[in-house]
Amino acid sequence: MKQTKNYRKGFTLVELLAVIVVLGIVLLIAVPNVLGIINNAKDGAFKSTAKIAASTAKTQALPNEWLPNEKECIVVRLSSLNLEDVDPTIYLDLSYVAIVKPTNVTEYWVALKSSTKTIQLTNSTAELTVGTGALSQPLSDPIGENDLSTIATKVFGGAGVGTCTAVPKTP
Repeated sequence: MKQTKNYRKGFTLVELLAVIVVLGIVLLIAVPNVLGIINNAKDGAFKSTAKIAASTAKTQALPNEWLPNEKECIVVRLSSLNLEDVDPTIYLDLSYVAIVKPTNVTEYWVALKSSTKTIQLTNSTAELTVGTGALSQPLSDPIGENDLSTIATKVFGGAGVGTCTAVPKTP
């Protein structure tokens, strides 16, 4: 009697397809979560830069006499502040801090502009939004009257309610 040896070598097509389907499901779940974590980290870094800009403007405002009177705001370009280790994607000449005094409390509004997003930060509401904001428009160069009136309108909630000036003063 002849014995046949029936050795099984390799995997069947059904087994391979099952592995591919399981890997596909894992990728469908994992990839969006990883991309979300990366985007949240980038947004967090952008928000941190806005907070640093507001803090720097706050510390430099008094010695440089950048404090506004009531119903005034002073617009300071980020390039005028002594910021260190700023994200290189942020346009310092188009980004600014508006030091605002709508009542008797001084507020700091930050508008950051980069190639991918803008941000608004106000210390009165502690609101941070990435992608939109009241001050998300970039400044022209030099800072023009249209820029200042637009900022004043958005900060004070209506035309003629408050005024903004640029620091250092533009000619």
